[in-house]
This record gives sequence, structure tokens and C-alpha cells, in this order.
Amino acid sequence: MRCLWDCWPMRLTIKSGIAALLLSTGLFGAASAAPAQVADMPPAGEGPRGTSQAVLGAERYDAIGYAVPYDGGANPGAISAAHPTLPIGSFAEVTAIDSGKTILVVIAEQGLATPDRIIALSPGALQLLGRPEAAALGVRVRRVNPLGADQQALRDGRPASARIDAPAVLLAALRKRLPAPPRSVSTAMPRPPRASNAAVNLGAGAGYPVPGRAAAPSVRPATSRQGTGFFVQVAALSNGQRASDLANSLAGSVMAGGGLYRVRLGPFPDQASADRARADAVQRGFGDARIIHE
Repeated sequence: MRCLWDCWPMRLTIKSGIAALLLSTGLFGAASAAPAQVADMPPAGEGPRGTSQAVLGAERYDAIGYAVPYDGGANPGAISAAHPTLPIGSFAEVTAIDSGKTILVVIAEQGLATPDRIIALSPGALQLLGRPEAAALGVRVRRVNPLGADQQALRDGRPASARIDAPAVLLAALRKRLPAPPRSVSTAMPRPPRASNAAVNLGAGAGYPVPGRAAAPSVRPATSRQGTGFFVQVAALSNGQRASDLANSLAGSVMAGGGLYRVRLGPFPDQASADRARADAVQRGFGDARIIHE
């Protein structure tokens, strides 16, 4: 009797062929071959986020280390922070690893340059975390994209909506990843003295400052370019000479304060003039240039 499709030799041949095909494509046994994922910390991007989400299209930032204080710049009460790489005007979620308290901050300055000190928080941000006197606070920092209302609140100097505290199981995992406290920071470390507004002369080199250490470059009296009106801030650096060189190349000035040296253009008499100067600075490569009104 001739075998067509339903006899057992043909069924065996078909099954063997299908199995060989699955093996060759790597699909056969994929589920059983996948190793169990064991980790003492959730993958980057997980954790207390409330209504905040990771920034689409942006490089993910998720770090564990220590937050230190800085003076908060022009508005110490704002819920702001200084960070070495996150763009000025972006947002981050900060979780205190000791308590689980979580807040949102706006990045208002650029600073810091050590692996353990990953962010500097304004007095307003430290107060909101319940640690106004903290010299070095263990934190997790994630770049996020808050709701529009929260973004506007932070830009206006107000707190964003309350966040959900981190759960105990997550905090236990985060504590295992927290490095030893910075050696040079003690619980009694004073806030760095606020430098008077001055133009400075300082030189290539040096990166961002370590909040809590006051820079001590030579300074010269403020120039006549200081005054009121509209300014365009193109950079905030920790090295005065580098800031001075940049200011000279742009025909700008340098303002010192809080351990940072802000390179500014102006003053300009009106918003329109400042807008044109900012657009020119952006074309020159200073994408984070912003307008300040004093």
C-alpha cells in the first residue's frame, strides 16, 4: 500500500524535519535555555517613578552615589541641582537611600567631577528630602521626563507633585551598591562660602567643581560689564582661568559664586536683543545657553 501523508513513516519524517529547522534557527528550547536572571538590584530605569518616565530618545542616566550641598545659585529655595553631564533645564529623580524619600529636581547648574559625588542639591531640594543639614547623602539619581505641570512647577522654583517613596526591598538593593562615603566629607562639613559677584581671571584645565570645596582662584574686581538687564549665560565652569578664556573669546564676562564661574554675555537692554545673542551662542555650539534677567 502506497504511503501518502498520514502514515507513520511520513509523520516521523515531517516531525524530524521541523525539529531540525527549529534547532537551526535557535528557536527550539529557547525558553528552557534562557538562564534565570539573578540580581540584587532592579535594572536601570526601574524604581519609584510616579508619573515620571525615562526620557525617550535620550541617553539613560541611572547612578548611585552621594549628593552634596551647593548654594542653589540665584534661588536657594528652588528644588534644583548641579550635575556634571545632565543638560541644564533637564530633570532628575532623586531618591534618598536611607529613607526612600523621592523628589524631582531641575538641573540648574553644571558641576562635580568625582565618581562618588554624583549630584549637588540646593537647600530647597535637601529640605524637601528631609535632610537640610546633610553634608553627604546616599542617593539614587535617574534622568526622567516629568509631566508638564511638574516641569513648570520646578522651573518656577516650586516643588513638583509628591512622589511615592521607594519600597524597602528596593532600598535594600540600592544600599548594597552604595560606595563608601567620601573621605573628605564629614557630617559637620560646612556649606562652602558664597563668593561675591566678581569677574575672574583663571586657565585652561580643570573640570567641574566638587561642591563643599570652595575654589580659591585669584579674582579681580568686577568689571563695568556688570549691571542689570538681560544676560545670556553660556556656561558654568569650576575653573576660573578656563571661564575667563572662554569669556574673552566671546567678549563676555565671568561671574563667580558658589564655587562656579558663570560665563555670560550682556547686559542687553531688552528680551529681543538677548534672544538674538542666545541664538548666536547656540549656533556657536553652546546649546545650553539661557537668558537671565536681573
